[in-house]
Amino acid sequence: PFVRLEVRGVPADDQRAKTKKISQNGFSPHWDETFAFELVLPDAAQLLFVLYDKDLTKTTKLGYSAYPISALRPGYRMLTFNAVDGSGQIPFCDLLCHFSFG
Repeated sequence: PFVRLEVRGVPADDQRAKTKKISQNGFSPHWDETFAFELVLPDAAQLLFVLYDKDLTKTTKLGYSAYPISALRPGYRMLTFNAVDGSGQIPFCDLLCHFSFG
């Protein structure tokens, strides 16, 4: 799997980043990557996490999680993912992230 991060807000704040793909460990992937986003208007921005699975022939969107930047707090946070079909949270599908600002 891999995760795509998107900042959505005013056009100057729209940015994307992507983790590396983890092979053969879909149940407990560990990325240990750092991403930094410079924002012009953080109060109007959202941070979107999209979880994908990629195999030899296709890339499948598995779930998503979105948060207003203004609601995020520094420190470790456990993010839950919602199913793309609208059926609610995906059980046991969480992402531990560390946020820092400044």
